[in-house]
Amino acid sequence: MPARLVETKPRKFKREKIDPITLDIIENAMLNARWEMDTVLFRTAMSPGIREQHDEFPMIANVDGKMVVGQFGSFIHGFKEAYDGTIEEGDIFLTSDPYACNGAVSHANDWLLLRPIFKDGRLIAYSAMFGHMTDIGGKVPGSLPTDARQIYEEGICVPPTKIYKKDVLQEDVLELILHNCRLPHWNRSDFNAIVAAVRTAEKRVIELAARHGIMLNVHEPIKDTGERRTWPNMMTREGARGMEYNAWAGDGGNPPEHETILYFTRMISGPLDYTPGVFDILLASSPDGPRSPEAARVRTTLAKQLALYVVLYSPLQMAADLPENYEDRPAFQFIRDVPVDWEVSATIGGRIGDFVVVLRKDRDGPDWYIGAITDEDARSLEVPLSFLPDGESFVAEIYADGDGAHWLHDPLAIEISSRDVNSQTTLTVDLAPGGGQAIRIRPAT
Repeated sequence: MPARLVETKPRKFKREKIDPITLDIIENAMLNARWEMDTVLFRTAMSPGIREQHDEFPMIANVDGKMVVGQFGSFIHGFKEAYDGTIEEGDIFLTSDPYACNGAVSHANDWLLLRPIFKDGRLIAYSAMFGHMTDIGGKVPGSLPTDARQIYEEGICVPPTKIYKKDVLQEDVLELILHNCRLPHWNRSDFNAIVAAVRTAEKRVIELAARHGIMLNVHEPIKDTGERRTWPNMMTREGARGMEYNAWAGDGGNPPEHETILYFTRMISGPLDYTPGVFDILLASSPDGPRSPEAARVRTTLAKQLALYVVLYSPLQMAADLPENYEDRPAFQFIRDVPVDWEVSATIGGRIGDFVVVLRKDRDGPDWYIGAITDEDARSLEVPLSFLPDGESFVAEIYADGDGAHWLHDPLAIEISSRDVNSQTTLTVDLAPGGGQAIRIRPAT
């Protein structure tokens, strides 16, 4: 059956009309990316067939698989017809079977790699490249038998194979392929060089989006590796076991201590779009109705969902639930109020896997925010407000776990209150099992 595209955001991008000058700029940027793919390959491959003879071919295609820049035309339609599996963000595919890619490669020595390029959970392009491997086994060294009557005499022939899954190399598959080659060290080096080339094209597509004012929020990627330093339009990314796992994970969902670990680990590498703000914690609006405690569902209290906006930093945030689940819910006011970027960030207290209390100050205003979360254990924490300016009065708007709140038995109980505070105040923050507390501190006048 044909390959199945998996996009985490079902709504397609709107097509934009552009003027001829902008079109020419984009076209030449893609041409430069195509030549850069060549340069990366030539400088990093080991075999003379690629490095010196330049026996290779790059391509960048649009979302429909039609070639934008390249040389021999697009093979992607044939590939999608031949590959029986999913195409997802973070994948790289390998094939050397000419019959599985519309003849984009002419014999089994040519290893063809394909990288789908995603933006905000949706496919926007493809990058691909093949390179001639010096030897792939077979009846003669060099794997070019002049008397071959069938393709299998050339050597190992790789069908369309997902060689990277979510940017993780399937090492056992690669080792199996290399074991059938006379020069595995050459082939490994050339393989890695082609991977680098198709990833170069992916980066250039992201850069092109930046030049035209498009912000990126990437889901299902690896951790942040420095793109934001050069391209600040790479606003945030997931790169962790996110909120959506609570809907279908076979182990029931993310355990209560999950976020107390993410803060001290995943957050080190950069912003995390964890998609908090789920109010339908029991998934009552799902087709099968409210789920039992043992089933896959969100394993936090409602107050903890609010606290995550403060604890897990992301300059792009979302209200992750259905709009109707926020109707007539006073707790939604906190999502309306909470900023997405901060002037001050500090860890007030915490212990990895147990709890964390985070302090942040609005970058564009005088408000302070506190987020506190815990694991499966209830806790009572003392939080002094000595960070507030001396002699000034403030109001603390507190979204706390309600009486009897518990992530397993009663996750929806929430208590909303307010009180006057100043720099001499110490707040007692009571957290239910799997719970949290979100506090907005604003000037009294």
